[in-house]
Amino acid sequence: DLRVKARCSERGSYQTRGEVIKPWKMGDAPSDYIANMLKKIVGIEITIDSLVCKRKLSQNKEAADRLNAATIVKEQGHIELGDHMRNIC
Repeated sequence: DLRVKARCSERGSYQTRGEVIKPWKMGDAPSDYIANMLKKIVGIEITIDSLVCKRKLSQNKEAADRLNAATIVKEQGHIELGDHMRNIC
């Protein structure tokens, strides 16, 4: 269904360096362009058997940069994560 694809495509924003960056909105593009692009979206389903994670908590940065990042993370409400970043050797 094209409406479902459109809603999924419109979702999201991402954060970098404490700043929320909003992507362009589908409504900004011409409707014929959107209709053409939505027809080309193909959905797939993947079964995940395992997941391997790695933490990237600015441990490779200078202490001042890491501590600043930890402060921003805590200000965004992620207290435990910010504390963990602050305590990395």
